[in-house]
Amino acid sequence: MVRPPYNLSILIADLDQHINQEVGKKPWINKKELARLLGVHQRTLERWVALGRFPKPLRFSPHEQLWPRASLYQHLRSLAS
Repeated sequence: MVRPPYNLSILIADLDQHINQEVGKKPWINKKELARLLGVHQRTLERWVALGRFPKPLRFSPHEQLWPRASLYQHLRSLAS
């Protein structure tokens, strides 16, 4: 299994804060925001999804891929345990 290049406990705390601040306004996160939050390139996210190591985004159009923030939080929690 590939080890992510980030500290999961810090990432979960950051995502938790991000969710608490914005989940009521915007329950989705796009690839650009997610890559920035994880500290990886957008292409890395695409590879992780293709390898089954990261949840698939929902596609609303060919150029719009979004992840539900709450399910990302759950996924990262499962990686940390």
